[in-house]
Amino acid sequence: MSGPWLSIWLRHWSLELWQRRRRTGKASLALEGTPGEPAPFVLVAPEAGMPVLRAVDAGARAAGLRPGMRLADAYGLCPALVSAEADLQVEREGLEALARWCQRWSPIVVADAAIEAREEGGGASLLLDMAGCLHLFGGARALLWQVQDVLARRGLTTRVALAADPLAAWAWARFGAGDRRILKTADPRLQHLPLAALRLQPRTGRALHRLGFHRLAQVMAMPRAALARRYGADIVHRLDQLEGRRPWPLRPVAETFALAEARNFAQPIGRTEDIEAVALGLLELLCQRLEHAEQGALRLVLVLTRPHGQAKRLEIGLGRPTRELAHLRRLLRLRLEDLLLRSEEGIERLELQIMEMMPLKPAQTGGTGESVDRSADLARLADQLELRLGADRVVRLEPVASHVPERAVRQRRLAEPATATAWPPLSPRPLRLLAARPRPEALGLRPEEVGILEGPERILPEWWRPEDATAPPRDYVVAILRDGRRFWLCREDASQSLAWGGWVVHGRFD
Repeated sequence: MSGPWLSIWLRHWSLELWQRRRRTGKASLALEGTPGEPAPFVLVAPEAGMPVLRAVDAGARAAGLRPGMRLADAYGLCPALVSAEADLQVEREGLEALARWCQRWSPIVVADAAIEAREEGGGASLLLDMAGCLHLFGGARALLWQVQDVLARRGLTTRVALAADPLAAWAWARFGAGDRRILKTADPRLQHLPLAALRLQPRTGRALHRLGFHRLAQVMAMPRAALARRYGADIVHRLDQLEGRRPWPLRPVAETFALAEARNFAQPIGRTEDIEAVALGLLELLCQRLEHAEQGALRLVLVLTRPHGQAKRLEIGLGRPTRELAHLRRLLRLRLEDLLLRSEEGIERLELQIMEMMPLKPAQTGGTGESVDRSADLARLADQLELRLGADRVVRLEPVASHVPERAVRQRRLAEPATATAWPPLSPRPLRLLAARPRPEALGLRPEEVGILEGPERILPEWWRPEDATAPPRDYVVAILRDGRRFWLCREDASQSLAWGGWVVHGRFD
């Protein structure tokens, strides 16, 4: 993992972005305050079917209002309250736009998901990989001063920190105290931060708070194996990421689109047929440019801009690079089927962008002009199925080097190339594993109706994993019923007796 990392904490991102949009005429107040007096102001977002406060300004905070409070309760405490609806999509897009603007300091900028967390001002953060870049700005201290000064002149309230690891930089920018904003690896000052600096799952954080853990020092003093057994491996991974022992997976924003074609309209158009005709025309131009550049598209985005400046993005992902016009046309038509626009609104600009592409040499074709590469047929089918059903629903199974059943298989996209890993020669495995592992009686199995078809097979825990450090070995048998149904029964602790009550159902063969 490269580094050092610069973290920029945008303390009041939601409020300051909304205020900027209001100055440019792209946002309006839902209620007006008393003339001449600045009324307390809040941003509201729906949650569980009711409006709740997402961000509050200083006046609302002084009146006792906090994020997460219901809007009706807020008006009860502060009748002069001014509210506006927060647009989370605009906030995300604005954060990505700011991340691309910050590429003046580093080519690798991450728009952090902390924007999803409610803060008093709707906070968010950016992470910049400064490897090989610090000397361009006069060193670490000069860079920190420059970043904070430039963003302050853009109307943003920030805290910045620089550390060898991204999670440490984020934690200190978010929760650190004082002006010392440059940290070394496993800096002891991190121990004084609150537990929220680990970015744990809410359920884990609440459980630790109930036991009296409020600072990182308290958790760091605990044995890692005990923490993993009690709260899962996530807390150990987070501690390792904070101390630089494990990488923190991050996805930088795309620098810019690779190719783009756009059309502006004198009058907004709203008919889907017209939009489709213009989009297909832009697609043909892009395919010609791809052919000249010997490139293939991997990800396309269709941006439709409405008259009031709001944009709708339709994304198309591909399993392998292509510039085949007929295939891309089919995908674009499928994507446009999801388009819903109000007839009186329409769009005034349409832009088709190729966000990612890869080199693609000319392919050999047959006498009719069709490609003779039959291996591409599966990729085309996968692209269409993913667009219809969702990428997470079109998967294939791939073996993993593990004898533990729940770890022995992983899912991959259907269009991704298969690895060279072969399925190991194991005894029969069920097609379906049961995560809950119920007792046999819960499925109507009685010992007098069950026969043992195969087994027992003993599976040992993977002792090198922290979560398996104290796990007992398991015994498995293939059980068959009188009606022919087969189940995979597991004795979770092989040291226990062979009594019927010690077995659970881990899988089914039907």
